[in-house]
Amino acid sequence: MTSRISATVEDRVKEKLDNLTHVNNSALINDLLEAYLFGGDDPMSMTTEQAALKHEKKKLQHELEEEKETLERKQNRLQEVLDDLKELEEKGRPEDLVESFETLNRVNGSLDVSNPAVQTHAGKRGMDPEKFLGEFREWREEEGHADHPSTRLKSTTVQETTADD
Repeated sequence: MTSRISATVEDRVKEKLDNLTHVNNSALINDLLEAYLFGGDDPMSMTTEQAALKHEKKKLQHELEEEKETLERKQNRLQEVLDDLKELEEKGRPEDLVESFETLNRVNGSLDVSNPAVQTHAGKRGMDPEKFLGEFREWREEEGHADHPSTRLKSTTVQETTADD
């Protein structure tokens, strides 16, 4: 709680205070009175400049504490985001994508980007068929389906043929 008081100061003191543009006059006067009334530095032996610098020191210490709290909040939030990302990565692929992979794994014949099933499943997910097949291959290897006899993946590399072939 704060209260307002009025005080009269000599012109030279007011002039000196006016030249200290980085100082909040009310806070400085409060600090001086607090020191005088409750101990600590003797305000009567301090110059105006010393009092202003002590006030500035107190203000900077307070700001530093606030910045430390802000930094700590940001570090905590960053850790939460990192934990969330890790959790998402551990969950793996979305369930509907895995369902598409399981469906394709039951398809007889070769799979390549021209296969209608590949195009349909890739399109449903807004993926390029080439990228979709790449992820499908990774999934098959991870799940141990790489040598499943019902499905063979064609290489998506196009080979040029010449008239002599």
